[in-house]
Order: sequence, then structure tokens, then C-alpha cells
Amino acid sequence: FLLPTTITIGAWSLIQFIIVFKLNHFQRTINLHRQISANTSFLEVLLTLLLMDIPFLIFRLVVIFYFKCVDNSITFFALKNILMISMEFYRLYAVQIELSGSEMQLRTYR
Repeated sequence: FLLPTTITIGAWSLIQFIIVFKLNHFQRTINLHRQISANTSFLEVLLTLLLMDIPFLIFRLVVIFYFKCVDNSITFFALKNILMISMEFYRLYAVQIELSGSEMQLRTYR
């Protein structure tokens, strides 16, 4: 159970790099406005959360609590995932603030 699940989550997380690469390419080719950059940053963080950090955290928590396999390395990586997820939620919040600020600037210029 553990090996196929690990391989599946690892393969699932690789999808993120294809999508983020396409978003970065789109951002470079169409750099019309700062809002496009903030939107792609928002999508990049959201994809990282959904495709990599949250699935690995769930898998590690299942191994720790269901299989009762408490090891220093798995505990370290579970705590690292929790820290990364909290930092990415903060980044989502900062991007959202930036988006709302740029929308207010657009309204004042019109």
C-alpha cells in the first residue's frame, strides 16, 4: 500500500511543474499588467498546495497515525509540510492583498 501510494503522489506532484512552466511562459509573453503577474502567482501557489504539499502531508499523517509508524524523518517532513502550507497560505493572502490594491488603483485612474 505505501509504495504505490508514494509513487502515485510523486507522479501527481510532477504535473505541477508542467502547469507552472506554462503559466510562467504565459506571464512572460503577455506581461500587459501587474494584475496578470499576481494572478499567475496566485495560481502557482494554489497548484503547489493542491498538487504537492497537501497530498504529501495527508499521506505522512496517515502513515503516522493509522500505521503508527513514528520516525524522526517522517515527523520532520510532516512538520516541514505543515510549515510550508502555512507559508503558502500567507503568500496567497499577500497576493490577494496585492490584487485588491491593483484593482483599487485601476478604479482611481479611470
